[in-house]
Amino acid sequence: PAVRLEHVVGLFDALGSARLAEIATVFASAPYDLRSGWPDLTLWKDDQVRFVEVKAPSDSFHATQARLISTLLLPLGFDITLAEVR
Repeated sequence: PAVRLEHVVGLFDALGSARLAEIATVFASAPYDLRSGWPDLTLWKDDQVRFVEVKAPSDSFHATQARLISTLLLPLGFDITLAEVR
């Protein structure tokens, strides 16, 4: 509900149609499994896209998150960061 048009357009511009098609192809193979592990933040500037998973001290890494990272984000060469909040 909080997604704004300029964010969608900005991310599309950063990814480009070929990159977006790569994501969609992998995501379509297991959409219900992969959507629950999506990182907390998706950041972009120009053509650089970074995904950030934020963890509090009492929070743990979930299997769905590891699956998304190993199945989709790393194979497609995305920058992934783990941010620990203390």
